[in-house]
Formats: sequence, C-alpha cells, structure tokens
Amino acid sequence: MPWPGRTRSVLRRYSPLVPPMALLIALLVLLVQDHADAENDTDSFDVPVMQWTPCALDNNSVALANDLSAQCATLMLPLCYDSACQHDQENATIAVSFKRIGASNSSVSRQTLWYLPDRPDVQTRDDVDVQMALLFEALHRDVDIYTLDMRGTGNSTALACESSIDGSAVQTAVFARNNGVLEASDVRTCVDRLQDSGYSDLGAFSLTSASRDVEEVLRRFQAESKAVVYALGYGTLVAQQLMHHRNVSQVVGYVLDGALGGGLDGAAPSTALPTMSYHMSKSDEDFGEVAADFLAWCERDGECSMRFPNATLTTTLRAKLGEAYLRLDTDTTSTCATILTDVETSSRRSINSATFAGATPPSYVLRQLLGLMVRHKRLWPFVPVVVHRFHRCGAEDLLLLTRFVSSTFALDDDADTPELLYAIQSFSELWESPPPDQVVLTERFTNQSISSGRTYTQLEAYCLFTGSNADACTTPSAGTSSGQLPVAAAGSTLSYAGEPMHTSALARPSASVLLLSGRLDVVSPPKYASALFDSIPTANKALLVAAYSPHKVLQHALASNGDACARRVLASYVFASGNLSAYDASCMATLPTPSLAISRALSQSVLGVEDAYDGVLVHSSNSNSSNSSEYISGTADVSFDSSGSDTSAASGPTRDELQRQISTLTHSRARYELALIVVASALGAVVVVLAVVVIYRRRQKQQHTRDDLATLRRLHGDGDSEVELMGSIYLLSTSPTQQTQQTNEYHVRFDDA
Repeated sequence: MPWPGRTRSVLRRYSPLVPPMALLIALLVLLVQDHADAENDTDSFDVPVMQWTPCALDNNSVALANDLSAQCATLMLPLCYDSACQHDQENATIAVSFKRIGASNSSVSRQTLWYLPDRPDVQTRDDVDVQMALLFEALHRDVDIYTLDMRGTGNSTALACESSIDGSAVQTAVFARNNGVLEASDVRTCVDRLQDSGYSDLGAFSLTSASRDVEEVLRRFQAESKAVVYALGYGTLVAQQLMHHRNVSQVVGYVLDGALGGGLDGAAPSTALPTMSYHMSKSDEDFGEVAADFLAWCERDGECSMRFPNATLTTTLRAKLGEAYLRLDTDTTSTCATILTDVETSSRRSINSATFAGATPPSYVLRQLLGLMVRHKRLWPFVPVVVHRFHRCGAEDLLLLTRFVSSTFALDDDADTPELLYAIQSFSELWESPPPDQVVLTERFTNQSISSGRTYTQLEAYCLFTGSNADACTTPSAGTSSGQLPVAAAGSTLSYAGEPMHTSALARPSASVLLLSGRLDVVSPPKYASALFDSIPTANKALLVAAYSPHKVLQHALASNGDACARRVLASYVFASGNLSAYDASCMATLPTPSLAISRALSQSVLGVEDAYDGVLVHSSNSNSSNSSEYISGTADVSFDSSGSDTSAASGPTRDELQRQISTLTHSRARYELALIVVASALGAVVVVLAVVVIYRRRQKQQHTRDDLATLRRLHGDGDSEVELMGSIYLLSTSPTQQTQQTNEYHVRFDDA
C-alpha cells in the first residue's frame, strides 16, 4: 500500500540526514564504550570510594610531552591508630591527601607502584611528579603509581606554627644552616595551638602512623592488587615500618633507594640490639665519611688531582684543604674569609644578629660549600678547583670565588624548608637519647674535611621540642646565654614518646626486598643500606650498589649510552611482581665511571672562565656570571635541583627517555592518522550518499516533468507551444508533490469537461 503523501514528503525531505545521523550515533556509542573501558582500566573498587578528581602534575615537562595527567583524593583516616597514640574521641579523623597516575591499560593482575618520597628539602614535590611520570612511561603505562602527602604535610592536614620574630615557620630556625634562632615562647605557643586543634598526642604524626595510612589504602581499597613499594631516603623509614611491623599481604616487593634505618644482629633478630642504627644527630659525621670517600677517589683520578700531586702527604688535596681551613680561621678578616662570612651573614635575612651565639667561622662555611658541591653530581669536577683557589686566595681568585660562592649557596637558600612534622619526628624518634652535648655535635662536624653542617646547631631545638632535662640540655654548652633551658611540663612538648624504630624487632617480610645504594650518597650513607640488608631475616633480598652514584640511585645510575639503568631495573622488578629470580639488573654491573675532567665549555658555564684553575673573571663578565647562576640554579641546559639530583636526567634527555617520548609521539601520530582516515571515510560516505540522493531526486523530477508534458500533448496535440509554456510555468511554481496533485486535478477537470 503506498505511503500517504505527507509521510512521503517528510521522508524525501529528511532522508539525506539519515546517514550522517547514523554515523554520529555510532561514534557516540563508541565513545561511551571507550569511556567505560577506561573506567574498567582503573581500580574500580577504590575510585568511587576515594572520589578521585583530576589534578595537575606541576612543572612537569615529561607529563606535558607525554600528555599525562594525575588524579587526587583526600581520605579521612583515623587520627589515632591502635598503639600509635591516644585521643579522647575514638572516632577522630585526619585528612590525608593521595595522588596517582592511572594506567592506560589494565594488566591481568592489578599491579600498583607506591612512591614514598624523600623530605622536601631533599626532593621537591615537583621532582616527585617528574619521577612518577618517568616511571609511568618506563612501566609502559600499565601500572598505577600512587604517592601521598604524609599526614601533617602538604595537602594533607598540615602542622604549622609561626615564629614571633619574623613570622616565618617556626621550624625554619631548626633547619637553618648556621645559628638559627628558636624562641622558647614560640615552642610553647605552638604546643598550645596544636592542642587547641585537637592534637594533644603528637604520636598521631609518627612514622608508624604514616605507614598505617598506606596500609589502610592497600587493605581497604586495593585488596586485589599486587603492590610494589618504592621509597627514597626519608621515605624508606616509612617503608620499613610497613615492612617490618605490618607485613601487608598486598605488597609483593619493597625497593629502598638510599635506605636509612639500621641493622639487627641476624642471629637473634627478635631480641638483639642494633649493630648499626641510624641517628639524625650523627648526620654531620655520616656525611663527612662519604665525602672522604669522594676525596679519596678524586686523589686517585688524574684529572681531579692534577694540581694536587700525591708525591708527599703535604701536597694532597686533603692536605691543602686543611691548610686552607687553618688560614681562613687564623685571619678571619682576609678577603677570602670575608667572602665566606659575608654570604653567611646575608643568608640570615631579617633575623636580629644580636640573637646569634656568635659569628660562624669561615672554615665552617667552606665545609658546607664543599658539602653542597659533593651533593650535586654536576659540580664534582669543581671541588678541587674551589680548594685550589681558596688555598691560593690570589687577586685572580677573588671575584670568581665571590660569584661562585653566592650562586652555589643560592641552591641551599632556595630549597624547600621541611615542614614542622619532620622536626617533630626527628627529635622524637631519630635522635640519640640522651642526646650528645654541644661539644660532641660540633666535633662531629669539624672533624670532617667536608660536611653538611646541618645538625650540630640543632641541640637547642631538640631540648625545646622534647623538654629534655638531660645534661646536654642543662649545661652552658647548649648554646643559650645561661645554658639553662626551660623544662616543659608534661604533655606540653612538640614531641611524642614513641619507641625508636631501630630498636624494634624485625618481622620476617613476606615480600622480597631490593635495596639500591649509591657509594657516594652523602644524604643516605651506604653503610646503612648494607647493615639493613644484613639484618633482614630472609634470603628473598638483593642489594645493588652503584659505585659512583650520589643520592637517588634511581635517577643517577645511568648507563654509558645515557639509559636510566636503575629505572629500567625497577620496571623489570615491578613486572616480575617482586620475583628476584625473574627481574633483570644486569646493567647495574656495567655502570661507567663518571669523568672528572673539566672542558673549556663546562668551565665557562660554571665559572665564567675557560681555564678553571687560573682563569681570571673580569667585572664585564656579566653574561658569564648569569650563565654560571643558570647552570647552578637549574635553568641551564644541564642542571640539578635542590636535592643534588640531575634535573637534566629528570626532564628526560637520556637516550631511553628520548626514545620513549619518540615512541609515544609516533604512537600518537598513528592514532591521529587512523582517526583522520576514519573521519575522511565517513565524510566521503556522507558526500556519496548525498550525491546519490540529489541525483535520484533530480531524475525523479525530470521523469515527472516528462510524464506531465506527454499527458498535455495527448490532450492538445495541436498546441505544442502553448503546452510547453504552461508546463514550464507549472514546474517553476510548484513542488514535486504539488505537481502530482495538480496534474491529477487537471486530469479530473479535463475528464469532466
């Protein structure tokens, strides 16, 4: 039965839209399905509960180059876990912030990598994001990577108090380079503020509590995952709490990069005391021991020791450095001594100089300058240059040393100050108890040829934070005018009574343990990784040592072709689900020895002169000074961040990272080409369909016209001209439907006539 006229008209009018609409619907269906697949790729069991939302990977060129984004979530967790602390309200909670980079494709077994970072003065949060992005690419985007801001820091519920002197954070004086000022009244005010906020028991912010936060997420939201925990430096303290005391079943492996902590006598791990335990109060001495290894290597290296022959003990690098220290402290008004004391004075900023115990000896400042250089791998070749020029201290050295000292210390001044949490944890868990006195702390620093000099000034802060009445806190050597520090009342200290982590028994870990250690790591001395390795009561462990790596082996252990060897090892370990018999660590055995040679171009970049040892910097060399500052501060082509990490490696210039980015871009190009082909084909199909419709309608119209003309000719055989004229007018004034209707009416009238 024929369609009604109106329906037929609608179909004719809108039939050209049917193909593109069908294509659009198909594309929408595909997009919805792809979104559903993407949701299935993530941990569907934790995303809804933790309410992940998009967030940025800040200042991250790797993320931008690879089109990566992150997700963040804030979880309300118990303020006090069992045995960690006590609180009047059992249901009290605290906000803990988490961040992740989600996998593009889900693996058969849900694998996750937890990244526990170092302290912010050693590893900036931007660098954490960079390293997570590089690891995500190394893992072929198949593994979710998680990190967190420890409770008390960052985007988690933060602990913060201000100084009454200048409004700065109260812990600034604790971590200041020399002679930081900490008022007892500020400590008491801070205690009151935290108690008013509901934090009367600061055990809620212990290392144990931080590890329980990670455990809580693993047990509640990632119960089906196989997790590997990677920890760096200070983060290894949290990882060890998780490994030794919690034994989380979801964790299949631990990777500790620059492990802190200590070892136990393996013969009796449940009762023995540590054979070597980590104390932050020993940091200056630990730093100096590793720096001595660097100096010994330099003396063996022909390039490094070219101005310090080993013919006699008085001509070696260490001998000349000792002579330089003696000269500087003997004549503190000399020009070279003033270069050091001036930069120290300028770093005190607005703090009233009258509150300082006294001027810092220039030899202390030079030790700290060289300590910064040893931390930064790019400045290793220039250590003997600085020693040579300060020992000579000629007119040709003054301007160059002035600019170099200022630029290098800018690294230290620009570094992030650790949050208050780290001071509380340090004094509560990581200092010797009872503490050593000021004489011992100072000797631990001055007995070293090179050291950081960050701990010997912290005794007064320790005494104020803990309220200790130990002899070290009640003698004049404590650093106050009277030597008598106020003893805090019970419960009114910035500390907690926690069991030092190194005295706890080691539980046998069910997961494997992989330790990465740099032999020239002055931040996390390798002796602690070795002691921890010996103490872990399992055969399912491995220790990989990079002979010439500083802190952050993952970042600095590079193959001779520039490949990030340690990062590749970690990726292999993750893919093997922590199976030490299945991962590939072969590249660690062939790491090259770095060169300590100084090319003219490198000398020009750092010092502003082509001859590192004898070049003279003139006042007109402003551009050279700028280049030196850029190189040291990290804005030049080759740079490093405040932690001593080579950010040229972090931003992806090594061969494997470049190849990975090229591969990603090639893959993206292929996808865009495929999308272009699909779109072009769809548009071509639409054009063809429209052309067919237009041709069909045109022919249909022509056929109607011929039929009407034939009918008119039959009726008026002798009026061809008139009929043609009427037909033309008829076609111009009516639609095809109207043409048919009017022709039928015309036929009816004609028949009636």
